[in-house]
Amino acid sequence: MATPFRLSLTYLHVLREDGELARPNMAVNAIGFDMAFPSSNYVRNHLGVAHQWESQGPYSARGFRIDLISLGYPINLYTSPTSAFRLDLEPIITVLRGEIMFVNGGGRLLRVESGFSLEISATLNHWFLTLQAFGIDFRYWVYTSDASITGFTRVFPLRAAIGHEF
Repeated sequence: MATPFRLSLTYLHVLREDGELARPNMAVNAIGFDMAFPSSNYVRNHLGVAHQWESQGPYSARGFRIDLISLGYPINLYTSPTSAFRLDLEPIITVLRGEIMFVNGGGRLLRVESGFSLEISATLNHWFLTLQAFGIDFRYWVYTSDASITGFTRVFPLRAAIGHEF
């Protein structure tokens, strides 16, 4: 059963990316908020907004990472008899994510991705800690100031979050 509204502070670090639209060895980090709204007894809609920064050699950019359409399916693994502690596994399907980046020295770019992740969530007295056990994103479009490029890239992120249920 999906829990009430959840608000969390998230941190993301990209471990690796490869493919046609990738920039291997780029350092990518993001910090932001994730809001999860129960849409039924079994589904949670996630809306994520984060500040992202990336760099590789002389290249650096800052911008926004926005998870527009993400659906989570929380599965209860354990609930304590007092209901103060709960452990959940949540597969999350990200249908649409956008990255709007502003490159230092001029230029802008937009990346569009979709993905899948598995998150483990430990909740105690409505406070929770979430760690992403597995995640993979698929980038399929990059629009820059100079060109529009399609292709396929796999992105492997690591994500952690801390938050509260309301």
